Amino acid sequence: MKGMGKKMLGLVLGLSLLVPAIVQAEEGDPSAEVKPVVETVTIMMKVGGMEMDVDGSKTTMDVAPVIMNGTTYIPLRYFAQGIGGVLDWDQKEMSATLKTTDMLATFRPGNSKIMLNGAAIELGIYISSQNDRTLVPVRAVGEMFGWTVQFKDNGIIYMTKSMEPAVAS
Repeated sequence: MKGMGKKMLGLVLGLSLLVPAIVQAEEGDPSAEVKPVVETVTIMMKVGGMEMDVDGSKTTMDVAPVIMNGTTYIPLRYFAQGIGGVLDWDQKEMSATLKTTDMLATFRPGNSKIMLNGAAIELGIYISSQNDRTLVPVRAVGEMFGWTVQFKDNGIIYMTKSMEPAVAS
């Protein structure tokens, strides 16, 4: 019996050491599966307005969104900035290239096609320009990049997308 008491005591002590490890695995073990946090990003612009709002961070644009022939256009430069992309202008080709983490699109004012990840895509509407800025049809381009586009009666354009937050490197 005396030996049994020592074994039981050893078993209880051993289990007491495992309990914190089990709790840690359930509460914050870095090796445990972690579901990514998803946040919704909202970009707001107003037809005729010079301000863009990305989740409360405001930027003054040098060209306002406009409606031409029933289609709402926004400046590609500010769309790129709002979605976290990089925009480059090629003066020789007279084209703007928008790069995001998973997409590469080239736009040419006066053309209704864009090159998207190497494939020609027909927009069905022409890309425009105003004051040396490339203007794109917001619904076609926004949805192509995975954004939900909504319009309000007061001319406000809402673009939203749920995504994982960027991780600092």
